[in-house]
Amino acid sequence: FRKLRLKFLAKHGAGVVFWAIVATVWLLFQGQLAYSWWDSRGQGEGISKRDSLWFAYISTTTVGLGDYYLQPEGMFISDVFSWSLVFLAGFVFITTLLNKVTEIVNAHF
Repeated sequence: FRKLRLKFLAKHGAGVVFWAIVATVWLLFQGQLAYSWWDSRGQGEGISKRDSLWFAYISTTTVGLGDYYLQPEGMFISDVFSWSLVFLAGFVFITTLLNKVTEIVNAHF
């Protein structure tokens, strides 16, 4: 971050806030993407935006309870690759956030 003149992100508190915002925005984007995907495939009956946000959170944190999932009948090969990238990016953002939180905890103990 120093080369980009974003030195403030190297500080513990600012890094946590920044990555929390990035992870939250990404989960909102992912939830909207899931809602749109279900709607465009005609499989979104009974699925609300709140449900799609729950799906985004559970899937990105790799818990995967199975209450909501992307139906394989409606998937194309492009969907497989695009959803994999969406989940991977979300996983990276949440992992980076947790890493920053761990740095703060380790600095205090």
